[in-house]
Amino acid sequence: MAWVWFVVVQLIQVVAELVGLVVLIPFCLVQGWEPIMHPRSPNNAYDHIDRWKWQPLNWVYGNPEDGVSGERALIWDNGKQVSYMPNAWAPWRAYCWSALRNSADNLKYVFAWDKGPLVKKDYTIFGKQRTFRAGWQLENGINVPVLSI
Repeated sequence: MAWVWFVVVQLIQVVAELVGLVVLIPFCLVQGWEPIMHPRSPNNAYDHIDRWKWQPLNWVYGNPEDGVSGERALIWDNGKQVSYMPNAWAPWRAYCWSALRNSADNLKYVFAWDKGPLVKKDYTIFGKQRTFRAGWQLENGINVPVLSI
């Protein structure tokens, strides 16, 4: 039964991602986000991130780790942590971050499940070590749904 629920969760997330491609356009264009203080690490360090001003969007399209505009987001590039699109027009960066890269990010917390199963398998493809994960994986102290290949 757990895997049936996992498939349902994945389908809901895919639909939310597709809807977000359209729904987030006007909110990004008007820069419809606001700054907040949010805990970022276990030692209670705080950082300024942002969330959508229209609160219902945060339930699905919020990003409690990095914010919704991508302004404070960090990504890995050639083994180094760098700012995400630092010179981009703010609405475009927000759309790329919230609609394309992290679409429906907050749903993983909505569908968190402490007892959810996880299948993890290491494999090699084109000479590189990879890991397949499906199920619920610990992230930021919470078991969230993950499907990664």
